[in-house]
Amino acid sequence: MKLLIVNQPLYNKGDSAAHKGFLRTLKQLLPNADIEVVLANANDEAIKEFSVAGVKYSATSYIDSSKLITYLQRLFYRFFLLLKIQKLALLFPYLNVLSKKIQDADAIICAPGGICMGGFRNWSHICILWIAKYFHKPVFYYSRSIGPFSDKGWSNKLFKKNSISLLKYFSFISLRDSKSAKFADELGIEYMQTVDPVFLNTPANHISLEQDFKLTNSYVVFVPNRLTWQYTYRNVPQERIDSFYLQIMKLLAKRFAGMDILMLPQLFGVNRGDHAYFEQLKEKSKMENVVVLPENISSDIQQALISKASLVIGARYHSVVFAINNCVPFISLSYEHKMNGLLESLSKLNCSFDLTKISTTKWNENEAVAEIEQMMAMAKPDLEAREKAHVIAQNCIDKMVELIKKEE
Repeated sequence: MKLLIVNQPLYNKGDSAAHKGFLRTLKQLLPNADIEVVLANANDEAIKEFSVAGVKYSATSYIDSSKLITYLQRLFYRFFLLLKIQKLALLFPYLNVLSKKIQDADAIICAPGGICMGGFRNWSHICILWIAKYFHKPVFYYSRSIGPFSDKGWSNKLFKKNSISLLKYFSFISLRDSKSAKFADELGIEYMQTVDPVFLNTPANHISLEQDFKLTNSYVVFVPNRLTWQYTYRNVPQERIDSFYLQIMKLLAKRFAGMDILMLPQLFGVNRGDHAYFEQLKEKSKMENVVVLPENISSDIQQALISKASLVIGARYHSVVFAINNCVPFISLSYEHKMNGLLESLSKLNCSFDLTKISTTKWNENEAVAEIEQMMAMAKPDLEAREKAHVIAQNCIDKMVELIKKEE
């Protein structure tokens, strides 16, 4: 059986961990399947980070697109979906290659990832899935977040219309958070609720860290997020966001005196990545115990690092997932519904700070810092949450594989 994995997000350690958890388990459950992953616009670093043994990877050439080229690409995707002429894909090299691979596959799996079908309006994401629908291929939409959808303007309406049409076509849908599940309920979409496939992976406690990183002190982990790239925070002053993070770093230094504060970049190989931003925060903090680790550390190593932390505070979804998966106390700085949705699924909303408040006029930094300090005092490991997440993740992929086998 030939399985084609499409729409894999890249250049993010969390997406890498989700990919590895998913593919490693899929290979175990379908050892004789011919599995190929197509990576769009992937450079050598990305291919190395995501590769799983026994899986074939093909990648389009890496292109650092200009704003004009990116705009024209998005315009092409809109007209492609508006006109519904499959031959238009032949004009776009990536879609042309994918069309041939989709025709040759027995089933298509949309790789786990974020809210491409929703707030971010990822046009290439739904174009690729529309091609699979055009060729009447079974599509398995695995461990994704969706929504919210907007009816404002023709572009939003076009995106929503095509998204709903695809969701109703898919052979299987699993949604990784309760907020996405609520959007699906409102749309009358059938789905299976799951959690992130990172929870399929055994925590990497066996990896030796001291020799590689010379970590002599105990430490906490702090993973900020620049935020202003996201549609909710585009009008929020970066200074307001940075000031809040610096206050958190002061709290950590106070409560965990003598410990290092490790900052683990989640984005890699992209402009305005995490590493440079973390270095800026470190410089502003004037703290000697802040350690910004390189961005080329694999997601497996990041999990191993987090497994030995005393606390994780994360404004990145997968930093929270890593903490839960390794049974480490955490505070989620929840900037997007996918984070609260996960925590709601695991009965851990008490570990969530609503970071969306920073984009409103109600924002009060002193009150926010006081709330974080109180949450630090209450944070504790939760083995039950990790085990619950593992069971949910395993049941989901078992069900999907059962349905895939029926396509043989």
